[in-house]
Amino acid sequence: MSLALAVAGPLAAAWPYQQSLSPVDVATGTNGLGFGKAVAADIRADGRIRALYVGAPNATVTAAGADHPGAGKVYVLTPIGGWHVVATLTAPNAQEGAHFGAAVAVHEGVVAVGAPDYDYPGGHVDSGALLVFEDTTRDAPGDALPVLQYYSAGYRVSQQDDTHFAASVAMAGSTLAQGAWIASGTPGESGGNGCVRIDYHAGSTHTYGGAACGTGGGKLGASLALYSASATFYVLVAGAPAMAQGAASLAGEAYVYVPVDGTITKIDTLKAQDPAFLDAFGASVALDETHIYVGGTGRVKSGVGRTGSVSVFAPSGLIGWSFAAELIPGAAAVGDLCGASLSARHEADGLFAMGCPGWDGLVNNEGRVVVLREFDFMGTPIWSQDPLDMGDLPHGADDLGRGVALVGDHVYAGAPTHDDAIGMNNGIVRVFAPDRIFEDGFD
Repeated sequence: MSLALAVAGPLAAAWPYQQSLSPVDVATGTNGLGFGKAVAADIRADGRIRALYVGAPNATVTAAGADHPGAGKVYVLTPIGGWHVVATLTAPNAQEGAHFGAAVAVHEGVVAVGAPDYDYPGGHVDSGALLVFEDTTRDAPGDALPVLQYYSAGYRVSQQDDTHFAASVAMAGSTLAQGAWIASGTPGESGGNGCVRIDYHAGSTHTYGGAACGTGGGKLGASLALYSASATFYVLVAGAPAMAQGAASLAGEAYVYVPVDGTITKIDTLKAQDPAFLDAFGASVALDETHIYVGGTGRVKSGVGRTGSVSVFAPSGLIGWSFAAELIPGAAAVGDLCGASLSARHEADGLFAMGCPGWDGLVNNEGRVVVLREFDFMGTPIWSQDPLDMGDLPHGADDLGRGVALVGDHVYAGAPTHDDAIGMNNGIVRVFAPDRIFEDGFD
């Protein structure tokens, strides 16, 4: 296994805990919301955060005079006037156990939400659904609060059993008025081979960009990352964490797609160095201006065990990517599940956050996030690392890092198994930022 050095270098900074963000409208005695399982942020052109979208896929939705346990919600929070919840998104056709909010992606006011366990009418169990919303005040003058509107043209469903359509979602491009790409993953499709789909929406016009399906029971579409700056081109990365590598089952791999003649086309296959059984390479993916990051929650740290890791790939040749480094946090231990979540800023090359929700601190499985940044040391690329955790502040077995969003110099880390005063496993989002003395050196 190739391991890149990751140290506390000159660009490293201390990232103390700042505050916590919690759901609202939660009845006393509620348990298991899962707030923080998915975390996504809408970023303004100047780099400021517009709104944070936090999935609570186990939330109960009351509609048409009935309760629907596990229908799921997405909470919309804004920092305008201090962090607070300004809206709660639910599916127009709320359904028990659909888990709306298990996957969330947002870009320029366009919000894609997966409900992977939605049952299509007629007995199609866990077929899945994708729903899209639009922030109608995003471009209004001043700091107008988000106002979300359902975008019916973006509604997509599967009519096959156990496919879990929209278990992952990704967004890129621009606004719905100017044109936005929406990708969705269906890891249970085709007998567990998995598929990914991509659509282009411009106003009420929808262009289907095609589907690509995996092989070998690889669960393609378990994770997605997408970038695009035009109506005709994108780069889509999709994880297939159950793909076998020779005799090594569940080793995993990831694929890179671009449009060719308007149709999704695979141009590269990414694999871990020395793939092994249960690596789960492809459990998460992310990309920035040049790098592709692939999480493998079962990857082994030599002499330690299955800590999990993130592999980094850099451009190679005219098209394609080659392995550059494998990054494992220095204090990683067995069961940390590092790489369970990833977040990278496209404009900030060589900077990303990885979630390690199984990390044991003062409490087992309290979780942590590690921010890593590449810098040059005498001509050699070095990755600095900054661990983010609660230390001796009050916390529990929170699963911190199950969802993560890196926004500017802040990290928003979901902890979906956090116990609150209302009940157990309702979840929370922890906010971290560098100490002021480090701010000038960060960006």
